[in-house]
Amino acid sequence: MSSLFKRILSALFLCTLMLSCAKESKVADDLYLGVDPPPADIPLVPVGASNEIVDDWRGLNPVDPNQPDRSYKNIWVRMFPVMTAPYRDPYPLTENIYRAELYNSKGIEVRNEQNGSLVLSGKKIVFQFDRNNIFVDGRRLDLDVYWFVPKDKDVFTTVRWDRGKTNEMRLELRGEFVNKQTTYSKNIVPKLVRENESQSFVVSKMIEDQVRENVWSIINVLPVNDYLLAVVPSEVIHSWHDQALRAQAIAARTYALFEMMESRKIIQRKWDVDPTTWFQSYRGQSFQKGNGSLRVMEVERTSRAVEDTANLALFHDNEILKAYFSSNSGGITCRADECFNTDSNPDYLVIKPDVEGIREETGITGTWGKDARLTRTNLIRKLQEKGIPTSGFKQIESGVKGPSGRTWQLKVVYSDGHETLLSREDSRSFMSLFGGIRSYLYELSPMKNGWQTVVGHGFGHGVGMSQWGAQLFALKGKRAEEIVTYYYEDSELIDMTR
Repeated sequence: MSSLFKRILSALFLCTLMLSCAKESKVADDLYLGVDPPPADIPLVPVGASNEIVDDWRGLNPVDPNQPDRSYKNIWVRMFPVMTAPYRDPYPLTENIYRAELYNSKGIEVRNEQNGSLVLSGKKIVFQFDRNNIFVDGRRLDLDVYWFVPKDKDVFTTVRWDRGKTNEMRLELRGEFVNKQTTYSKNIVPKLVRENESQSFVVSKMIEDQVRENVWSIINVLPVNDYLLAVVPSEVIHSWHDQALRAQAIAARTYALFEMMESRKIIQRKWDVDPTTWFQSYRGQSFQKGNGSLRVMEVERTSRAVEDTANLALFHDNEILKAYFSSNSGGITCRADECFNTDSNPDYLVIKPDVEGIREETGITGTWGKDARLTRTNLIRKLQEKGIPTSGFKQIESGVKGPSGRTWQLKVVYSDGHETLLSREDSRSFMSLFGGIRSYLYELSPMKNGWQTVVGHGFGHGVGMSQWGAQLFALKGKRAEEIVTYYYEDSELIDMTR
């Protein structure tokens, strides 16, 4: 299995388990729907890659000023077009993948990507990829790869696409831009798309039937910390304790650097991440979808957390680590090999008891199940849908649990004592009756008066840092460094500039 295939499958599962369930607007109403954990191991960091990251942050590696900066201080975000997206992602799928615009009131220099020579400059750039045109304030350029550099780096660039359509997009972004042809591999989605309650992602009709190679794309090139100014407030509640916000900034920076390393050294693609929750939610300084208002995404308190931790990242045995995080562990974190069904597990992702009070003091993310619809009638209907015998049906029970206590397979119990173990996929289908799948950490009661109840804990996959746990730790006096090094076993917080 190729590294790209594994990376894509991993994204499917991680994002459907809501890497960022703790957003303030989504804590109560975003119920994720899962897919099977993929057999996708977390890749080993290639020899020398972590040293290159640190050397770039220290300014030891030369950067060519006549080309877009591809050092590890700058992240390359493929913004346009959006052709796959996780369930309930802020980004809709792009309808017209051939048209987009850039606008900057102070002007944009259009440069040759290879040598930095100035080609044209203007305020408005219009891309007509289907006609091989780029217009700069009305002046036509033949379609080619260019580097777009705002004249004033402190003035945001407006990026727009799907003008006049229901989901017209407008964003205000920091940084520079490059247009390149990239590959959309359809995220292996069509074989997994379901039209029922298990559907957890959407895919553009443009790429349902085939891999689309050489699609013209617009990539936002900006400093990692500028990227985090928009990411952190999308991943955590900005009113939380300062130390929890700092912990989130550290985890998000570490996660981004690992993704950058994997993209450049292992997958070897032209971009690092996209703006959807396949990676981390990035909506720029401001974000507008359709008829909604232009929403400022950056928040002073989270921006301060990014600035206060500006050069800090987590390493394990001197290698950058993959800093997974989720909303609420439900009381105990999960190893990657258990949760993601992989063959191996990094030493820093271990089972950890979460902070005291994580189930009781965190609302719907801590304890859930009151909305379950586990009636005998509904369960029998679900059995019939799956072609599973219903004669003598008694109840469903936990069948296979992992080391963290999470249930990965349910079993059907019959009145004569025999049992049928369900697959992970069929088990997940039954979990749709739980009132939304929030986590795999739950207990089922015996059938009584035609009902079974479920008591579940947590929100998200449970691997790595628990965001609500970080908040409670902070309220109990823990510093950001103590929080992150607790959740990532034997990790070291390093200032990359020293």
